[in-house]
Amino acid sequence: MQQIAAQVVGFIAMALCIGCFQCKSKNTLLAMQLAGNAVFILHYMMLGAFSGCASLILLVLSNLMLLFRLQGRSWARGWGWRWIFSGLTVLVGLATWENLFSLLPCAASVAFILTNWTCKEKIMRLGKVLLVGPGWITYNLYVQSWSGMISEGIGMCSALVALYRYRKQQTAASKEGTHDGT
Repeated sequence: MQQIAAQVVGFIAMALCIGCFQCKSKNTLLAMQLAGNAVFILHYMMLGAFSGCASLILLVLSNLMLLFRLQGRSWARGWGWRWIFSGLTVLVGLATWENLFSLLPCAASVAFILTNWTCKEKIMRLGKVLLVGPGWITYNLYVQSWSGMISEGIGMCSALVALYRYRKQQTAASKEGTHDGT
């Protein structure tokens, strides 16, 4: 019964995470990631997947700090925050070490932190597709988080669609800008 309850919580988290890469605004994208990851913390705790749980706690804190930075809070503007959260994530990965699989959420989380702190939507989406998603999918398979696997797969597809869509829009806009009317 607990496995079913954990999967239900995971699917709620998944519902929050799926659409975040379709958001054009980085603030909305980060807020949706924050909410989805907060619910995934509970999901991993219920599964006994402590490496994933601990890594997500740091991701949520990192995204919260990043949102404060984007809101103009002076105390959140320091360049060191991304490195502090990355270092803490590595320490947590070592502290929750069980086997090689327990390093996957650590590595994926460091990639997530570093790409998100660029505040560049394209880099955030590429990070999801190339680094973050594959790491979490492998870990989710290991801990049997079906919602986590599906969420990461859909998130990667969503990020790919957004990369294509915004590139297409940018290409169309640049073509319109170069049209000289002759």
